[in-house]
Amino acid sequence: GGGGRGVLSPASKVQVQALGAVQHLARLQPRCFHPLWTVLLASDQPRKPSLVAILATDRRPEVRCAAAAAIQSLVQRSRAYMAAAEDRRNTSFTSLSQSLAIIIGATHLALCTASINETNPTAA
Repeated sequence: GGGGRGVLSPASKVQVQALGAVQHLARLQPRCFHPLWTVLLASDQPRKPSLVAILATDRRPEVRCAAAAAIQSLVQRSRAYMAAAEDRRNTSFTSLSQSLAIIIGATHLALCTASINETNPTAA
């Protein structure tokens, strides 16, 4: 990782660049990322790696900021997709709308928690 403020290790730089690539691609083609939301955003499995997990747990503010920007790009132009969310968990089958509601709810909770716990003024 990167030790000092503003000094990122090569691995951290790659991580920031990869998050930037997700951000830019999500801006250009948000629909292409909809099937990947279960991988990229929070789920009801708290320990699952995701952009939200990076935002909530990475110790480097530059990486957390890059993760936040990627998340923002994923959801910014997806209002119609998110409108399909419907949280009804009374059947054994989980529909796309139910899965989406779970993802959105877990992402919202994780983002709220991450913002409360953020200590770096540039990342808050």
